[in-house]
Amino acid sequence: MKGMSAPIEARGSEGEPASIGDVESSRERRGCSPSEWPPPTSHARCDLATEILLFFMMVFAPWAFGTTEDWSMNIMDAAGYGLGVLLLAKCLIRRRLGYRPPGWDFFDTGTPERARTTELLMQGLAWLTVFLLLYTFISAANARAAYDWENEKFRYRDCIAWLPHSYDGPATWRAFSNYLAWACFLWALRDWLWTLSESDRVAMEAETNSTRSRPFPFRLRRLLWVLSVNGAMLALEMLMQRIDGTVKLLWFRETLYNQDSGSQLGPFAYRANGAQYLNLIWPVTLGLWSTLERRAGRGRAPSVHHVLLVCAALMIIVTFISLSRGAVVVGAILLMASALWLGLVRRWRITPGVWGAWALLGLALVSGLILDWDSLAGRMKEFVPHFKGRDDVSVMARRMAEDFPVFGTGPETFQPVYLLYRISPEGYDPGQLHNDWLETRITFGWVGFGAILTALAIVLGKCFLPGGMRLRIDLVGTLWAAMAGCLLHARWDLPFQVYAIVLTFLAYCGILISTTRR
Repeated sequence: MKGMSAPIEARGSEGEPASIGDVESSRERRGCSPSEWPPPTSHARCDLATEILLFFMMVFAPWAFGTTEDWSMNIMDAAGYGLGVLLLAKCLIRRRLGYRPPGWDFFDTGTPERARTTELLMQGLAWLTVFLLLYTFISAANARAAYDWENEKFRYRDCIAWLPHSYDGPATWRAFSNYLAWACFLWALRDWLWTLSESDRVAMEAETNSTRSRPFPFRLRRLLWVLSVNGAMLALEMLMQRIDGTVKLLWFRETLYNQDSGSQLGPFAYRANGAQYLNLIWPVTLGLWSTLERRAGRGRAPSVHHVLLVCAALMIIVTFISLSRGAVVVGAILLMASALWLGLVRRWRITPGVWGAWALLGLALVSGLILDWDSLAGRMKEFVPHFKGRDDVSVMARRMAEDFPVFGTGPETFQPVYLLYRISPEGYDPGQLHNDWLETRITFGWVGFGAILTALAIVLGKCFLPGGMRLRIDLVGTLWAAMAGCLLHARWDLPFQVYAIVLTFLAYCGILISTTRR
């Protein structure tokens, strides 16, 4: 491969140095062939357009009121479809020109058997993606009913009972349009991350030519910087809006619900969703800092990465002043786990940078607690009774899961179907159940819910197999922690009903399936 012909040393299965010939022979056993550099112009343009759309979606989603309104979802869906078209165009260019872009697997000397396992898992994840899309499509096309919101009644129709079917066809069609955009986003991100950038190629040759000194992926670093800085700017806006006391989102948008400033958080109409988004960002920001701090200690990175600690601290402060009880508990757990993780990954050989990180995180915790302690203390006193009340609502929802066990009620149909289970017309009418795990089981049934859990297991376990960007456990561990915190919060709240949070969670999934741990 042009530009890759310099002698490059890799590590064999026993940790022994391996020449570039060993790497190429390993690739030949797996049926891989090197490609020429630079890439075709058309492919490079598609790759650039993909990067622009990816960054646009990640930045725009939280600022557009969490992408919870039809107009913002339409914009994001269109961007997602654009990513799908670009991915298809790149695949056609590769097929027509016989071009295979150099990926991170070029330097992977794993055994053919393990490489085949990785390939099968990725194929399985791709088929699960297709299955869930078809599942939703069939549910919408084979709808059992449509809910008439004007007259507040179901309009029933015939359906094929042994196929998935929805009890509100229009709502499920809306879900399908979102899911298709999310699928395009996930796989376009994975393809973009998997491809070696020119900066990575040059750095690979300039390093000491060993797997242990492999450069930190340039595209991933840039993506995480964008997420971190955008999260910090969002947290700053949330803080200013809370201090100002405005009841309008971003100072200009009125809301139908939560019409007091304490119930909102920045552009998010529901404070818990805003805090959940920050809890999803700052642990990964800390992981990125830790990774760059290691490289800075070896003289391979400038000290500008310390800005990330300020970004993380700002997001932590806003999480604690959000007054979201669940987010405060999850944030405290993540904070303690992150502080412990910084010591564990370094085997307690603590550097001045780590001491500084601990001090800043502690200061952020104290600041977040004392800024609005009276309000937070009052809400925490109601923690157990409040969440017990949510569990009482879940009792009725569990009856729904029992009545629709196999195919569920159809994606995004919880609200209209729940109306059938109210004791009286004046009873509580939740737009979403404050339990995403149970709501997903109700709407997807065990068939769809099982497919989602299987896909999640593949994502979390992929990094233990060869193939992909090699990342330190610092960053991989914080990705796991951020996702685990979101999944924990989903037990008592609704983070996965918010487009911006789902998109960020999927971005982490795309990173993990492009990764192999060192």
